[in-house]
Amino acid sequence: MDEKLAFVHGIRVLTMIWIIAIHTFTVGTLFVPMLVYRFEDEARKFGKQLSTQFIFNGFISVGNFFFLSGLVVTYISVPMFKRTGAPTLFSYISMRWFRFMPSMIGIICFHILWPLMGSGPVFKKYANELTEPCSRNWWTNILFINNWLLLPDMCLVHTWFMSADFQLHILSFFAILALSKTWSRGFGVVLCTSLILCGIAIPSLVNYKTNGPPMPMPFEEPDLDQFYRDLNT
Repeated sequence: MDEKLAFVHGIRVLTMIWIIAIHTFTVGTLFVPMLVYRFEDEARKFGKQLSTQFIFNGFISVGNFFFLSGLVVTYISVPMFKRTGAPTLFSYISMRWFRFMPSMIGIICFHILWPLMGSGPVFKKYANELTEPCSRNWWTNILFINNWLLLPDMCLVHTWFMSADFQLHILSFFAILALSKTWSRGFGVVLCTSLILCGIAIPSLVNYKTNGPPMPMPFEEPDLDQFYRDLNT
């Protein structure tokens, strides 16, 4: 990577530390019912402290990786588009798809075979609950649309990020193409600004429509099925 982008590594490390801290706290404590109800009063007080907001509102941390991905792709692609011309949209998308696909297929296969790799009184029950969505809906991951379709029954929930990144990569083609042309650079700036504003407005409208809270509420049991029904109506 170019030395001018060396700071990217620092952002990656700090963001990963942030994400690990968030998951350690939320998955390890707040979303374990026994711990939540046993220490509910203390946890509520903890959530009101300013110093803990980086945990309670830390779900936005993943946005750093979207930023880094867009930054690096733009930094590399704009000069390349100017020098050699823009590739076709199909080849631009295909390169990203083939980059993501081996790891996606590998983790899906491992996930489906996971029930065969262990045993125990409740192992099969819980393992099957986690793997059945992949047995049914693996194709949504292959097409990188699992963050849009069959959301309550999503295969590998954490891979929503890869699908979102892939979709944003498709949009980036048009922005980079506009920025790489001298005659359309002004249009490229307007397009990028419009996409940023849409990225702010759309989640706000979704949150308003579904009457969602401004942040996750770990002490309330969310009705995800109702949430998705409201979102699609």
